[in-house]
Amino acid sequence: MHLHYARMADPKNATKFYDAAVAYIDLLKERTGLELRASVSYKGLDNGPSA
Repeated sequence: MHLHYARMADPKNATKFYDAAVAYIDLLKERTGLELRASVSYKGLDNGPSA
């Protein structure tokens, strides 16, 4: 699905969307004082011995 969207999205609208998202995040940071950052951690799965 993401690949299909990437093929049909035009750069002008993608830039507008990105700029609006960044402006919204900046507004939230300014009004709430929260530092909005995404983070992730993961733990590798132990699949047992390979056959």
